Amino acid sequence: MVMVKMLKYIKAEKAAVEQGKRGQAYPKTFEKIYYASPTSGKVLPNNFHQLSDSFVLSVKSYHNTKENTKQKEGFNLLVQSCVACHTKVCPGPIAVIEKNLID
Repeated sequence: MVMVKMLKYIKAEKAAVEQGKRGQAYPKTFEKIYYASPTSGKVLPNNFHQLSDSFVLSVKSYHNTKENTKQKEGFNLLVQSCVACHTKVCPGPIAVIEKNLID
């Protein structure tokens, strides 16, 4: 369920960034990623905690970006942190996640 919320958040933030607007408030609930369970039949990698740290730091960094010119860059780093984790754990949704990168 945490991943579904993350995808909804990313889609909404993409729209905000593309419109030059500030998005949603920092989603503190994303810190539940540390307790997320993998899809049935999948095993979390040994560095899952590190990948989770990277994601949470990416979200915080994106939200702390004050300059609109840096907002797109921060957003793309956030999306790339999702891809990095899914590459190791569950590659199925990578194509859906990558569609949220902003050119």
